[in-house]
Amino acid sequence: MLPACPLAVFSQAADTFPRLRHVWADQGYRGADFHDWAREATGITVEIVQRHV
Repeated sequence: MLPACPLAVFSQAADTFPRLRHVWADQGYRGADFHDWAREATGITVEIVQRHV
């Protein structure tokens, strides 16, 4: 089960910004379920960025 907040944000972002196709996210959004949902439901691909220390 995916958390509701990112689903709502991505759905609204896809509607508000129809040219949005790719986002960079932090480690909190890793996981195939979220990436698959984002791509299939909104057409947005998600890339996880590594934190530099």
